[in-house]
Parts: sequence; structure tokens; C-alpha cells
Amino acid sequence: MLKTPRAKVLLVPVRTEVAALGKFLSDAGYGVTVAFDPAEALTYAASPHFQAVILDLGKATGPVAPLMEAALQSSSAPAVLCCGQDVDATMAVTLMRAGASDCFIGAISEPALLDALRHALEKRAHLQELVSLRKVVQVFSSLQSLETTYENLRTSIAELFHAQICSVSLLDTDRGEIVAQAPHYGQQFDAIPRHRFRLSESRISKLILERGEAYLANNVPDDPLFEATEASGLESLLAVAMRRPAGPTGFIYLANRPGGFSRLDAELLTTIGEQVAVALENAHTFDNAYRASITDPLTDLYNRRFFDARLRQEYQRVRRTGKTLGLMFVDLDRFKQVNDNFGHEAGNLVLTQVARIIRQTCRSADVAARWGGDEFTVLLTESEPASLEVIARRVRDSVQNTNWGPVGEITATIGLAVLPQDAVTLEGLLQAADDAMYLAKKRGRNAYALAREVRQATTAATPSS
Repeated sequence: MLKTPRAKVLLVPVRTEVAALGKFLSDAGYGVTVAFDPAEALTYAASPHFQAVILDLGKATGPVAPLMEAALQSSSAPAVLCCGQDVDATMAVTLMRAGASDCFIGAISEPALLDALRHALEKRAHLQELVSLRKVVQVFSSLQSLETTYENLRTSIAELFHAQICSVSLLDTDRGEIVAQAPHYGQQFDAIPRHRFRLSESRISKLILERGEAYLANNVPDDPLFEATEASGLESLLAVAMRRPAGPTGFIYLANRPGGFSRLDAELLTTIGEQVAVALENAHTFDNAYRASITDPLTDLYNRRFFDARLRQEYQRVRRTGKTLGLMFVDLDRFKQVNDNFGHEAGNLVLTQVARIIRQTCRSADVAARWGGDEFTVLLTESEPASLEVIARRVRDSVQNTNWGPVGEITATIGLAVLPQDAVTLEGLLQAADDAMYLAKKRGRNAYALAREVRQATTAATPSS
């Protein structure tokens, strides 16, 4: 069995006999904190560390209302139980209407208190489950892109459990691999799947699948499943499988919650995982349809419509930040001869391979698109002319050095322009890159040229007055 922490209970006693209940609750498996000092009790009641708060009202004196209010407004939403010497039926109804889960009149029976506490915690878990599922539904109902969905999902789950880190990973059962999403909520990481590794390499994920239950550790450095380097920065960890009726689809990891995770947290996250598994399947279906609308079906690069929209977006960003934006035009040399001599199927294979070369050569932040026919274009974010030349040279050389089989040699001509050095408007940037490409063609093709070279050539050709 997995070792899970006890539910934490705050006991605020006025009477000695109520304080004695702390040992009884502790023996029953609860983690009990007893607070005698009113100021200390108020601080504890407002903290997110307790799943239940038991308030002894005594003779109805003391800061009862502030304590109840603090407990009910705590981010952990604890179950609140009340007792007191002067509590009658009318007061009990008033307290329960104010938010108390239960209220004891007269002497307290230990078994009755235990049953009431269990019932209150179960009700709290169900309420939290409903709130959590509603938040998950809200994440997917506002879906804009798969990347945004994963980011919002991690944020929602991390905030719900007060965890510092949340990770969502998908399970590729055909390959026996885990596709890890960006692991850290609240930090700058790429949101798309970026790392694959074998399921057998993840001891925690493998253990979850083998045992069919959550993994919970509130002292990771002392857990024998972790090596010292793996446990670095980890204090507590809760991991569950996302499951559908057909089987597991991935994993949710939470780490570093102040005060640690509880068994109720594990049950709640497991339920959320089941809902997320279904929602993610729908999100991927949506994403596939969305990607089909913005990508070229042959090359799988972005299409012209999406590229134009992204170009306008990047142009506005450059105007706000003062940073640079590079644009690269790539045109295949004498491509019509490939279609005429070898057929359109051979031409399509060439286009597909060139697109693959461009995608592999450019950086992940760059935006590559099929401009039309045998022309491609790439948005190069925050690029200086020197770095653009490196990318252009790599594309040109990779195209030339590829073995094209019976088609023979394929070469590419490239034009480069930079905003704001070469233009101040979008139309000017496009024209500058196009002019640079034609300058490269005049040089004999299989070459690249910079927009600044076009300006220099124009200046040199202009007679002085």
C-alpha cells in the first residue's frame, strides 16, 4: 500500500475535556493540532493546512465568529464542526446555516464526533471534486489552442492544490513512451510536447500503472525511489494516472505543496485525472482540426493565411518592444523542370523534403510557411543579419547536398530582410526580402542575398549629382 499522510485537524479547545479529544482523534488516524491561544487559533484557522476545524464554543464567549469566518474563508475550505456548553438547537441551526458542517449539543460522544468528522470530510471531498471538475471544464470550454489548453490546465490544477509545480504527460502506449509536457507551472517553458522517454525509465509512472493507485510522498529526499540528484528541489510529490475506460492515457504530477499532500488530495486528483483524460482527447481532436485549417496539407508547414496573420502579430510586437524581425524567402531553382520531366508526384516529394529541411534548420521559435508553389518563407524572430546569414547558408547547403535520386540536383535561392533595418512597414519588409531573393538569382541562383546588399547596389548604380 502507498503511504499517505493523515488528514489534518485543528482543534480549538476552551474546555479541558475537549482538549482531551485530541488524543482520541490522533489515535483514530488524524493529524491533530491543538490551539489554546486565541491569536494562534485565528492564524491556524485561516491557514490552508487543515482539512477540518473543530471549534469549542465553551460558554459562547471568545472570538467564535472570527474563528468561524477565518476557517470558512481559508483557501483549503476545511470542514468546520462546533460544540459548546451553551449550544442549543436554535444556536446549532444558526451555526450550520453560517457554514458549520455539524454542531454538537451537550456532552460530546467520541464515537459520534468521529462519525461526524468522517462524514464532514467526505462531504468536503465531494464538494471539492465538483469545484475541481467545474474548473477543468472551464479550461477546455475556453480552448484556443492545444498549447494554451495545457498551460491553463497546469495552472488550474496547481492553484487548486496549492502546489508549486504541475506536470502533465501523455502516454504513447504503441511505443511504450511518455511524452512530457512543459513541467513547471509558473515558469517559461515550451508548452508543446518536447521530450520523449521510455515508460520503463520512469519509476514513479511505472509504479502507478502496476499498482493501479496514486503515488504520494511528503518527504521525497528520504524516498528510496529517488536518487539524490532526482530529488533535488522536490519536497512533496503526488502523481496519478489519467485514465479512460480503455486504459491509462497519461499522468499528472504535483510537487511541493506547503504542508504536503493528503489521501483526500490523491483521491481528488485521481478523479480529475479521469475527467482530464476525456477532455484532452477532445482537445486533441479539436487541435487536429485547427491545425488542418492553418497548415499546408502537402508540406505540413503553415499556410499563407496563417503566416500573414502571424506576420502582422509579430510586426506589432516589434513596434512595441523595439526588437528585430527577420524574413527569409526561399525559392527553388528551375523547379518547373522537375514537374515537366519527372511528374508532379516527384515534385511533391521534393517540396516535402525541402519543407523538412527548412523545419529542421530553423529554430523552434521561427515560423516557416509555404508561400505558394515552390516558394517558402520563414519569420525569424529577434534575429540580427549575421545570424540570418548562418540560417540561410544552412538551408542553401542542406538543399544542395541532399541526395535527390533520379531528379538530380535541387538548389534554392534565398532572400533576407530585417525589420526595422531594411524596412519600417510590413509591405516594405516583404518587398525587401523579395528584392534580395531576385538579387541572389541574378548572381546565378543557389545563393542568398541580404536586403542591405540591394540598397548598396542601388546606391552604387545611382549617378552622383
